[in-house]
Amino acid sequence: MPGQGDHGSAVTSRTRRFAAATIVVVSVLAGALHLASPATASAPARLPAITGGTPTQISSDPWDVALIQRDTLCSGSMIAPTWVLTAAHCVFGVQPSGISAYVGLTNLTQRGPASQVALAGVFVHPQWDAGTYANDLALLQLQNPVAQTANTKVISLPDIADPATWPAKGTPAIISGWGSTSATGQASDQLQSATIQVLGGPADSQCGKYGLSFSSTRSICAGMPNGVIDTCQGDSGSGLVVTLGSTPTLAGVTSAGEGCAQADYPGIYTRVTTYLPWIRQYIPATVTPAAPANVTVQALSQGRALVAWTASAAPTTFTVTAAPSAQTCSATGSPACLIEGLVPGQTYTAAVVPVGSSAVSQSAPFVAVAGAGRAGVKVPAKQVASWANLKGAGTIKMAATAESAASCHVVVKQLVLDAPGLCIVKVRLGKKLGTAFVSVKP
Repeated sequence: MPGQGDHGSAVTSRTRRFAAATIVVVSVLAGALHLASPATASAPARLPAITGGTPTQISSDPWDVALIQRDTLCSGSMIAPTWVLTAAHCVFGVQPSGISAYVGLTNLTQRGPASQVALAGVFVHPQWDAGTYANDLALLQLQNPVAQTANTKVISLPDIADPATWPAKGTPAIISGWGSTSATGQASDQLQSATIQVLGGPADSQCGKYGLSFSSTRSICAGMPNGVIDTCQGDSGSGLVVTLGSTPTLAGVTSAGEGCAQADYPGIYTRVTTYLPWIRQYIPATVTPAAPANVTVQALSQGRALVAWTASAAPTTFTVTAAPSAQTCSATGSPACLIEGLVPGQTYTAAVVPVGSSAVSQSAPFVAVAGAGRAGVKVPAKQVASWANLKGAGTIKMAATAESAASCHVVVKQLVLDAPGLCIVKVRLGKKLGTAFVSVKP
């Protein structure tokens, strides 16, 4: 799996050129690795781990699919129970019956009827260019859905990522595959895995010494600054996996490269965000809204509260409910909404729920208020009496409660707001009594 190359593997390595103003000759290791047939497969001699990587179990990368046509080895990533994403150069011109696909394998010698899945269709990107390796992407449709288990799981696509910034330079990424452990080595029987990093963001036009042959719009440049770790022949079509939020997400598909693990020639991966519209023509997105996070509430005057949160899901509609009452508000796109009609002095919590999801996040308890002001402000007694719902003529007397000593105090006929917090003021207007709940803001 190190190094990259035309990793689709052919018995001999091939040479191709990137079409660009600056021509760079790229020796693309076809990674075609001779494989024993399942019936005669036996445990091979132990191979060294990929450069900088280690042997791993399929449960760590359960979306990995081994793809074999004749004796050519590639990989793919299961992105839906009936769909696999791979490199176009692995399957271009090949009928579904000519590709053997295996799921749930740790070792290639385990392949057999129980792990093999039949293909129903091969869909190569319509603008795939074998001369430049542009648009190196293909979809494989399976005849039957793969059961989702610990060893066979779908990997997420970056629907919620910002394609202008994700993945950013320096982001860690996982590579895996059964490809060669060196530029001249054989296929690895056991699945290998390693951590590399994204060497350039979407706006970075340079990738090692590839020059203008590299397109950051179509591809991701990834590896290590000093080489050493890379995908290699036989790894074509395998995934470049980056964590998005807390979810492993398919950022790239192993496409091409000069040799394996060369510092000046990192791996080139087809950028998945660029091709999401094409992929979604075949596989509609089924984004389940995630639970919102960081729910905060700002108590406002007149029994209102501004509820805000952050959401990692795609734009959706959120409903906010104040408990224990039933006041609600909703927001689409913008992660904030205003609840009205709360009773000043009453303690509430705000529950935020994405529409179409059972995921719920709640705020910390907060007290609804009748008035609000910033620290350092002096509020006239008449205004405080209004906040206490007292009206009419007469002498106004005020006294801040003991628990409000840090946030406010009374001086003659004014309420002085001292520091952020809840200010509770007992108010008398003639013979009428009331309480003013005031939110003091920074």
